[in-house]
Amino acid sequence: PRHLEFIRKRKQAHDGDFAQVVRLLKFWATRLKREQEGFRLKSFMIELILAHLADNGHDLSDYPEALQTFFTYVAESNLQQLIVFADYYDASSVATCKEAVKIIDPVNAKNNVSKLYTTGHVDAIVNAAIDAGDAIDAALHAPTKQDTVRYWQKVFGPAFQV
Repeated sequence: PRHLEFIRKRKQAHDGDFAQVVRLLKFWATRLKREQEGFRLKSFMIELILAHLADNGHDLSDYPEALQTFFTYVAESNLQQLIVFADYYDASSVATCKEAVKIIDPVNAKNNVSKLYTTGHVDAIVNAAIDAGDAIDAALHAPTKQDTVRYWQKVFGPAFQV
């Protein structure tokens, strides 16, 4: 119930935009999992990274910009920054983690939800985020609708239409 309450709180704080951006990111990750053998990015990790960004004041109402914020964070942080929430425990109670990725469960300070991710997984996620971010930048500055759609298809696949 606390996990649901945690996510519900973010959804309410962002008028449904949080949920929509999560859906778009999960669609992106699912597509990559189908296309790239060994690609991993848990849905829960997507939610927690986006919750971290939202909690730190990032606007989610402009979906392209929110997606770009997510991809930029992943690329720039290389998923090396500790992500921890203080909704249900004191953030200082989190023990030092030695794993490649450190995203702590918002209801259990002892659970690193990303502990099984290797540097190889991180590299694949970061590279995919860089590619997606580049495609979004290109889409936002494309001279024609056809070019815009083509760039968005690099992110969401050939089924993407405007």
